[in-house]
Amino acid sequence: APTASAGERDTVVPLSKIRRLTGDHMVMSKATSPHAFSVVEVDFANVDVVRTKVKNDWKATHGFSLTYLPFIARAVIDGLSEFPHLNASVGENDLIVHNFVDLGIAVDLDYDGLLAPVVRDAETKRLAAIASEISDLADRARSRKLSPDEISGGTFTLTNNGSAGSVLTMPIINQPQVAIISTDAISGSGPGGRITRDDVLDHIDATGANRQEPAPAAPAAPAAPAAPAAPAATPSPAVPAPAAAPARTAAPAPTASAGERDTVVPLSKIRRLTGDHMVMSKATSPHAFSVVEVDFANVDVVRTKVKNDWKATHGFSLTYLPFIARAIIDGLSEFPHLNASVGDNDLIVHNFVDLGIAVDLDYDGLLAPVVRDAETKRLAAIASEISDLADRARSRKLSPDEISGGTFTITNNGSAGSVLTMPIINQPQVAIISTDAIVRKPVVTTGPDGGEAIAIHPVGNIAMSWDHRAFDGAYAARFLARVKEILETKD
Repeated sequence: APTASAGERDTVVPLSKIRRLTGDHMVMSKATSPHAFSVVEVDFANVDVVRTKVKNDWKATHGFSLTYLPFIARAVIDGLSEFPHLNASVGENDLIVHNFVDLGIAVDLDYDGLLAPVVRDAETKRLAAIASEISDLADRARSRKLSPDEISGGTFTLTNNGSAGSVLTMPIINQPQVAIISTDAISGSGPGGRITRDDVLDHIDATGANRQEPAPAAPAAPAAPAAPAAPAATPSPAVPAPAAAPARTAAPAPTASAGERDTVVPLSKIRRLTGDHMVMSKATSPHAFSVVEVDFANVDVVRTKVKNDWKATHGFSLTYLPFIARAIIDGLSEFPHLNASVGDNDLIVHNFVDLGIAVDLDYDGLLAPVVRDAETKRLAAIASEISDLADRARSRKLSPDEISGGTFTITNNGSAGSVLTMPIINQPQVAIISTDAIVRKPVVTTGPDGGEAIAIHPVGNIAMSWDHRAFDGAYAARFLARVKEILETKD
């Protein structure tokens, strides 16, 4: 994996203990479990009937608002009773099904990491009790007033990135065991020698109980296609753990051989280098995934007005991509940890935007030429530079300097018809955005009088893969929500 080092225009932001622990856990989880991802869309009209009916009395009685989350939590708990293999952990050669639901609720600590306090025996509790417990645990998590027992041992976890504006997020599985620590080895600094959360984190930092061995880097350009990277080593417990299943050796990757009905197609050098980089990136960064849906009607007003003059003046069509690029650049100024690279124990934040634009080379691989100092350029200049770089990438006329050193990358799969793409991070960056197909869809609009109506607008998804070591879902979701706001409202 590439090692990031700070330049004179970068800012080094030390990663806090909880941020590093969160990142380490995500790396371990992605190396341990082959993550898959499934989605359903839900109509919450039935839930809204109840919330509308009781929300005022609820707030007066309980002191907090009744959100959708407790309803979702109760439905998940009921579902787990019918599909118990989801409420389980994987042993060496078996599945350990938990006959109770200890429901973890992931809480963002002001972009500084995650905790997942646990609602114990949630299957025994009614919706009102679950709502109250979630609110209490979340409040005490943010004020750092939870005990270690309240953040350990969950059997299933919910994370709520919708509160930050994301419409689709691929979370990372909360593994059942990150480290085992003997409290006998920890000196308590709390009242009466009580062991606090900071004491536990200090102990982990001092002993390395939760550190992962780095995944082996993929070779720069092997003669044959690279085998998948081996999983990172699971963390060694600080004390013996007889109940823990022994670590298993990963099965070797299957080797393909051509049969008489097959055709062998040699992989080009750029295809092999692209593949090697993707294998290395997935082994390095715990990829998470968030999506927002954007109404491009505001952008279309401009494109329709200027497209003919633009084409005559510049010689190419004005697409949606430069508008999206400019909105991303503006968003990065407010969420700078996305324009960064991960160091050993810190985040190297780049105080400039070198924007990579991934270009497909006729299905033969990818290059990502770079728009340098993009934050200093207006939309028209960005559009011209993207068009020039893409044309010269396809004709193999770029210099090495033009394809190195980006700080953030955009890939435009919408031009090929995809409506949702999960891209792979361009190392050593910490995020990459995919712009997907923009199609005309019915949307709900609000008129000047506040009334709602149905209109047909151009709508598309903006999807982002991001490195969970650098930040969490709330930070990613609020960045995407800001990009959406810029595209939908900016003049």
